[in-house]
Amino acid sequence: MLTLCLVLPWVGGVLLGALDGRRRAVGLLALALLMATLACTVILAAEVWAHGPRVLVTGGWPAGIGIRLRADATGVAFAVVVSAVVTAAFAFELGAHVEHRMFPALVVVLLAGLNGLFLTADVFNFYVFFEIAMASSFALTAYGGQRREIHAAYVFMAVNVVGSVLFLLGIAALYHQTGALDMNDVSRALARQPPRAALGLATAFFVAFSLKLGLSPLSPVATHRV
Repeated sequence: MLTLCLVLPWVGGVLLGALDGRRRAVGLLALALLMATLACTVILAAEVWAHGPRVLVTGGWPAGIGIRLRADATGVAFAVVVSAVVTAAFAFELGAHVEHRMFPALVVVLLAGLNGLFLTADVFNFYVFFEIAMASSFALTAYGGQRREIHAAYVFMAVNVVGSVLFLLGIAALYHQTGALDMNDVSRALARQPPRAALGLATAFFVAFSLKLGLSPLSPVATHRV
């Protein structure tokens, strides 16, 4: 079930990209994929709450080489909430009429990236999933095609590039300091180091996330309308 929560929207998003999302049937297919993903996250959440965290290393590789996925109570709770919100938002837009052929694919890929954020156990893969979600967000910001929306998308993208660079530098510093990217290994390594070291890394990640999420005052559009 853990794998299905990620594979279903990934594969669905790729397939939808080849179809015209303005067609009613394609929109309904995308909605079905989103609802199926939501159902998977709910079932996974029930398994986690009943039996504890679920851990999986993809591809049959040993831990440290393959991508390690981990579903814990906090992660699946976020995954369920995000899946529900994205599904509801898409259903609303589908009822109002989809205006761009790529809209359904972008929404499904966005959900795939967001679910990956909450179900990965590796810092670098967290970054990868985050960037995938952001890439979809750039396109969705400009969805209406109006000048104001396109301008907002460019500003969003430019600010996020700076945040991405800081995020990568923070990951590089984290790996240099701990020799690990697995979240459990990183946690244990930082626990053995002086608080100042962890504070410096936390500050770097905080600034990066603040830029990427538009936290005032680090967002250039935080105090005026785009």
